[in-house]
Amino acid sequence: MHLHQLSSGRPATIDRVEWDHLSPGEAQRLREFGVEEGATVEILHRAGFLGKGAITCRIGRMTIAMRHIHASAIQVHSLPEAAVATAPVPQGLAGKVAPAS
Repeated sequence: MHLHQLSSGRPATIDRVEWDHLSPGEAQRLREFGVEEGATVEILHRAGFLGKGAITCRIGRMTIAMRHIHASAIQVHSLPEAAVATAPVPQGLAGKVAPAS
């Protein structure tokens, strides 16, 4: 599946980036943001009509926004439920509990 098809909040691994579908400048910028095979990605927010606008996603520890067309050039596979459930908690959050509202 392509990144734009991934459900929001569902972590995935980048399998392949179709660099030839992007301009050299766009490809370079995505590489600088950490878009590469093997990186973990998660969609945080979709903007625009019918989700065809910008996509905000987390790649590694960085949060970026990219156009829908760029997300369609990134092939991913979602991580299994067990991998998501056992993912390590960032050290700064270990043992912290959010206050009840």
